[in-house]
Amino acid sequence: MTKKGSLIVLSLLSAIPLLGTGTSAMAQVGIAKKYPHDKGISSDPDVLFASGFESKFTGWTSVPSQATIETDPTVVHRGKASLKITATKGVDQGGTVSYKFSGQKQIFLRFYTKFHKDTIMPHHFVKIRAIKSGFWPNAGQKPPGGSGFWTGLEPTQKLIWHFYTYWHEMHSWQTVAGLPDGRPNPYYGNGFTPAGQSAIVRDVWICAEAMLKANTVGQYDGEQAFWIAGKKVGHYRKGEPVGNWVRDGFVSWGPYFKPSTAKPFEGYNWRTSSSLQINEVFLQWYQSSSHVASWPATYNIVYFDDVVVAKKYIGCRHEGSSGSDAAVGDANVGDANVGDASVGDVRVSDANTPASDATRSADAAGRSPIADGCSIVEIPSSGPQGAASLAVMLLCILLLRIRR
Repeated sequence: MTKKGSLIVLSLLSAIPLLGTGTSAMAQVGIAKKYPHDKGISSDPDVLFASGFESKFTGWTSVPSQATIETDPTVVHRGKASLKITATKGVDQGGTVSYKFSGQKQIFLRFYTKFHKDTIMPHHFVKIRAIKSGFWPNAGQKPPGGSGFWTGLEPTQKLIWHFYTYWHEMHSWQTVAGLPDGRPNPYYGNGFTPAGQSAIVRDVWICAEAMLKANTVGQYDGEQAFWIAGKKVGHYRKGEPVGNWVRDGFVSWGPYFKPSTAKPFEGYNWRTSSSLQINEVFLQWYQSSSHVASWPATYNIVYFDDVVVAKKYIGCRHEGSSGSDAAVGDANVGDANVGDASVGDVRVSDANTPASDATRSADAAGRSPIADGCSIVEIPSSGPQGAASLAVMLLCILLLRIRR
C-alpha cells in the first residue's frame, strides 16, 4: 500500500471510464467496421457518398482548378490516388471541393488528410453546412435562422483542432459579453476548442471525423462533435462541456476558463425552420493573401483521401485482419496536452497548464487510465476515483470467475 493508493490487478474486456469523466472512453463501432479497407462502404444504406478519388472526381459537385489528383505512391493514403489542393502565394488562395445532397438532420463526415511538411495551417478548412437555396453566406455576418448554419473543423496555428461555427445565435467578437458594439462585421466564426489534444503532425495521414446535428425547431438540442484517429475529442451539446462564453468563444479550459462562473453548455438552436437541413460538405483549403504573407512557402499544399458522408458514425478505415482501425502511419491522439484556448479568432497559449486543468483536459478528451486486457494500475484509496476503481475491481473479479 502506498500513500496515494494501492496496486490492484484489473482485467477488463473493454475500456471503462472512471466516474466523473466528461466523455466516455468506450470505443464506438462505426459503419467502417463492416467494410474492411472501405470496400463496398458506399453501398451501406446509411452512407450518402464515398470517394477515395480512384475515379478522380466522380460524384463531387464542384471542383476548382487548384484541386488535382495525386498518384505518387509515396504520398497517397490508400489505393492509387488522393486529392491534392494547392494554394500558390501571390496567385490564388486555394480552393474548395464540394458535395451537395438532399437535406438531412444529422451528418457525419469522415476524411483522411495530410498537411504538406512545408505548409502553413489554413485560414479555413473542412465544413458541414445547411444552406437554404439562394442564400449566400457572408463572413462577419450572422446568418438568419431560416437561411443557414454551418461549422468548420479546422486546425489552428497552434496545431490543434477546433470548431469554427456560424448560426443565428452566435456571439460577437467585439465585446467580452459577446455583443456587437457598432463596428463593422461583428460576427465571425465562434470558436470551440476541446482540451487535452496532441499537436497535429505535418506529413502524416490523419483520420478525422466531424458530426453536425440540427436542432428541433424551438429547442436547444443541436449538437456537434469530432473524432481524431477514431477517438472522440470534443462533443458540444446541451449539458456539456462546462465552460464560459468569452467574446465569441466557449471556453472550457485554460486561462479564460472560470470555474466559479462556469455553466453547462446550453446546446445549439441552429435553425428556426424545419425546412433548413444539412445539405453540403466542403473539403476546403483557403489560404488568404494576408494569412500566408509572412510564411516562407510559395506552395501551401494539403491532401485528402477516403472521404465518407453518412447519417451515422463512420469511424476510421477498418484494416481487416490486422484488427486495427488506425493504419500504420496514421496520426493517433496521444497524451501530450497542447495549450491553445480559443476565444473566437483570439488564441491564447497556455503552456503552464495547472494539474487540475491537465486532469480536466484528459477527461474532456475521453481518456481513461483503465485499458483493454490485464493491467496493474495505482488507484486512489479514497474519493470518487477510489469508489469507481472499487466498482471496476468487483467487475473484474466477476469477469475472471466467468472465464474460469
